[in-house]
Amino acid sequence: MRTSEEKNDPAEIRMDQSQRLLVVGAGDQGLAVGDAILASNSFELVGFIDDDPSRQQCSGLGPILGCNRDLPRIARDLKINRLVVAIGDNHRRESVLTDIQNQALLDVA
Repeated sequence: MRTSEEKNDPAEIRMDQSQRLLVVGAGDQGLAVGDAILASNSFELVGFIDDDPSRQQCSGLGPILGCNRDLPRIARDLKINRLVVAIGDNHRRESVLTDIQNQALLDVA
């Protein structure tokens, strides 16, 4: 029988490969969210999408896979089943969330 201390051993936490996650936003907020996701070791961080052309390179945490209009194709092709919208501007974030929810793409956080 395992003790409660053994059950909480971080070495026992394994990444759930079925939880393929994409972050919308590759700015400071997106990178902070991506870093937290990697540290949690609970999801497979597939990459980021961002509409800013200056951010269309690798983020250092994962690839920038395209822009928001590419999301349906990226989600389908890469079998994304989790999405985090990490955009600091409240109005822009709300607009992106509304677009995603209207498309009923996947689970959004």
